[in-house]
Amino acid sequence: FYAAKLMQFFDQPGGLVLRAVSDSPLLTAYAARSASGALSLLVCNNDSTTNFNAQIALRGFIPEPAGILFSYGIPQDEAARTNAPTSAQDLATNTFLGLGTNFTYNAQPLSMSLFTLSPAAPRLAILSKSPNNLVLELEGQPGVRYVLQNSTNLSTWNSVSTNTLIGN
Repeated sequence: FYAAKLMQFFDQPGGLVLRAVSDSPLLTAYAARSASGALSLLVCNNDSTTNFNAQIALRGFIPEPAGILFSYGIPQDEAARTNAPTSAQDLATNTFLGLGTNFTYNAQPLSMSLFTLSPAAPRLAILSKSPNNLVLELEGQPGVRYVLQNSTNLSTWNSVSTNTLIGN
């Protein structure tokens, strides 16, 4: 039941399943990118006794420094077995800090951990400027949808185009 509950956060309609790899046969990884650009990373520790200190490397994605971590493992399973309060049996939800393109995670034995990572904010770079013209370049992430807007008075904004970048 709780595994199915965890999976509802993994992939949503319009998302894209990505390749994820692990160098350990007992630590498996799965990844998906939502239509909003968020990345879901599912890490499963299939060993019954060993914690794995996983080194996670993201390629082609730069996350915000904090993400959401849903997890289910032995503590929740034991709570369900002993008929503990429902809150102790449910998915654990925490904020996970220190995210970057490389980070470390201690995967508990017989656990499923789902990271939900938002893409880092885009930047605008000035390519050229003159008294009547300003040329900007959007620096963002591939696969993330961005809406470009303009304004003549900085209080009323109009959407000009929606773009999904194919490169940074």
